[in-house]
Amino acid sequence: MRACEQRLQGTARAIHVMDREGDNYDLLSELEAARSRYVIRLSHDRRLVGEGDKLREVVGRAPSLFRREVHVSPRAVGRPRDHHAPREAREATLEVSAMAVTLSRSSNFAPGSPPSLKVNVVTVLERDCPKRQEPIAWYLVTSEPIDTAEQVAQVVDAYRARWVIEEFFKVVKTGCQIEKRQMESYEALRIALALFLPIAVRLLALRDAARTEPEQACSALTARQLQLLRACGRKPLSATPSNLEVYMALAALGGHLRSNGPPGWIVLGRAYEKLLVLEQGWAAAQANGDPIDD
Repeated sequence: MRACEQRLQGTARAIHVMDREGDNYDLLSELEAARSRYVIRLSHDRRLVGEGDKLREVVGRAPSLFRREVHVSPRAVGRPRDHHAPREAREATLEVSAMAVTLSRSSNFAPGSPPSLKVNVVTVLERDCPKRQEPIAWYLVTSEPIDTAEQVAQVVDAYRARWVIEEFFKVVKTGCQIEKRQMESYEALRIALALFLPIAVRLLALRDAARTEPEQACSALTARQLQLLRACGRKPLSATPSNLEVYMALAALGGHLRSNGPPGWIVLGRAYEKLLVLEQGWAAAQANGDPIDD
């Protein structure tokens, strides 16, 4: 957070979005003291000043501002330390409310931490959750205003953007396999990241376009890459291929089998690396004046 604020130097105001690992009283104190913007999912059911009940009980009594119907994706069995149980895909009704509260200082606070913090809390709770399924429950502490339903919706959407960020880093770590490159210096790592980050953005854009706009003409790959994928890929492409068409053709180039379910980042990363090698060979042949058959 400090590094981000220092880099921006007042040119823009970032909203620091964090999952439950960011639920720390001293961190909240620093954010408030710096007047930084933030949306953090609470992990602890905190004590409140002037209230006999804890936070979740108190904010649960706030009136509903609006509801949302969302699709909940399935979740397989995770590692033993994961917080959540496996779940089936379902359509969920989420009820959203908000209120201002005053947090009481934690027992393990750092020297100089204030005795209390006035914050806003946006609550997102699933209603009518199926039996034997864990209902969605988000308690989002935020610096953002909550005076209107539109402002509260913006807080919820800011937190939801965290998944895009996490998927981006999955592409870098799994698709581009940055951790397996075994760089021997920080400078080498910086150079590798400079190469991999644009690739990660392109792969994430293609995957999301295939999900949200499957029938739209693909723009995530360049015209040359589409030409090479058409010529060298395992799946045929139409004259103006759609996002989904290109997505599946690229996955097939990486060895994806439809029976294995949706393509993963390892397959997509391997496929894009092959595509870049083909593109490099094409460019080298063009530079040498060698004839290229269509």
